[in-house]
Amino acid sequence: MWNMLHKLRGIMGKRDEQYSLSGVIELDEGFFSTETNNDEKQRPLKRGRGSQKKSKVLVMAETQPLEGQTTKNGKPRRDNTLFFRL
Repeated sequence: MWNMLHKLRGIMGKRDEQYSLSGVIELDEGFFSTETNNDEKQRPLKRGRGSQKKSKVLVMAETQPLEGQTTKNGKPRRDNTLFFRL
């Protein structure tokens, strides 16, 4: 499973090398649950951001306002382009 995910991430990263972000760029981090080793399951786990069960992921999105479209709050809708980088 790990090997397949690693290959998929590598392919997605190579595909995104041909694009570059420009204009307004939003940057955010996320924490996603991951599997732990059998050795780590025996030890008590840390809590919070440094937890062994969570992996930190950085996400960047290029946004452009869409003409003539607004959200429920009256703000202009945005078109997002997401890129994945290892």
